[in-house]
Amino acid sequence: MNKKPFHLKQEDNLRKRIAAGFAAIVNFILAVVVLTLGKNLLAIVLAIYLIVVAVVAARKWIQLSRPQS
Repeated sequence: MNKKPFHLKQEDNLRKRIAAGFAAIVNFILAVVVLTLGKNLLAIVLAIYLIVVAVVAARKWIQLSRPQS
């Protein structure tokens, strides 16, 4: 078995946390921009999709931010 050392596991976790947090923030900002600029049905559907993606990314960020037991 080829297990990673502990410090490399922490680096992977940090990268995943940064990526999930960045994705949540960017998707939420995009949703707000789409809602303010577009007033048709497609813009509303796209904004709802982006908000859902942002919530999923935020939940992943919260999950990764908790201390591992």
